[in-house]
Amino acid sequence: MPILDKLSKEYDGKFLIAKVDANENMRIAGRYKIRGFPTVIAFVNGEEVDRFHSAQREEFVVDFIEKHLF
Repeated sequence: MPILDKLSKEYDGKFLIAKVDANENMRIAGRYKIRGFPTVIAFVNGEEVDRFHSAQREEFVVDFIEKHLF
């Protein structure tokens, strides 16, 4: 999450981050079939378009974000 928080500031609001505690929101975790933590899901126009699990390097996260922004 520190990488996503940092990048959200650098991208100046071009994407939103919503953090959900899966232990407190088991229905949401079940709905999106969360199997590993952390899980990052990209939504475009309300539809899931991509996801990744576990901690990743900043370069990976930048590529993931840019793939869905541009």
